[in-house]
Amino acid sequence: MRLLFIIRLLKKLLRAGSNISFLLAAASFAFGCAEEKPPAKVVAKVNNVYLTTDELSAMMDTSGTNKYFENEIIRNWIHKELLYQKALKEGIVDNTDFTSVIKNSEKELAGALLIKKMLDEENIDSDPKEVEDFFNSNKEEFRLFYDSYIINRVDFNQDDKAILFRSTVLESDWNKALNVFKGDPYLINEINKSFYFEHEIHPVSLLRLLKEMNPAEVSIVLNFEPSRYTLVQLVEKYNKGSIPSFDWIKDVVKDRVLVKKREEVIKEYIKELYKGSNIEVKY
Repeated sequence: MRLLFIIRLLKKLLRAGSNISFLLAAASFAFGCAEEKPPAKVVAKVNNVYLTTDELSAMMDTSGTNKYFENEIIRNWIHKELLYQKALKEGIVDNTDFTSVIKNSEKELAGALLIKKMLDEENIDSDPKEVEDFFNSNKEEFRLFYDSYIINRVDFNQDDKAILFRSTVLESDWNKALNVFKGDPYLINEINKSFYFEHEIHPVSLLRLLKEMNPAEVSIVLNFEPSRYTLVQLVEKYNKGSIPSFDWIKDVVKDRVLVKKREEVIKEYIKELYKGSNIEVKY
């Protein structure tokens, strides 16, 4: 609509016999104003560069990122943009060192994307028996470097619901309570018997609490974030240096199996590239 208005205005000025240089100046001003108009749904701005809600969503994991981490992402974007704009003014991007780094980074990125494309097409997977056999043959690989925890967790957005859930657990058990609250609109998150290394547990206050809990114990209602009421149950704790039961870490084992299979596929892929290329090394 704005562009149509500008075109109509210029036609009227032309019919009125306006000076051509005036028309060019008017066009330049009009289109300049059009270009300076900020995009819709802006969440941050550094001079004339904007961060939109769509771009922010692409930067974050919307399934689990809370407001605190969202603010951190925005702050990091602002810091990077400030430094980049200053680098432009200082002529850093015209420096030969910068060009060389960009060229090398471009090759690495292109190669990484090629590998990703190849692995996606291979559709590498593993069956449960293969995973368990790998664990039994390589148990030492899974000796823990950190204290680790298996926990149950629920989050409600109303404190009275969280209190009621806790009462239900104490009267029966965690699984029965979870069945009672299945489909409850105030239940916003549930985690069932999930394995966590110590450094994966946040916030630190939750980790401190788990260190003091006994297996099967249920916490009081916790309020780490506004309008989020949390309950955790310690299912099992493994000390640093121990080897967990396969049932608790089967997902970790499966990830290790898939990593090794991908490494083998990449190795074979590169070997084939060697065969089909003319390579010379001169000292």
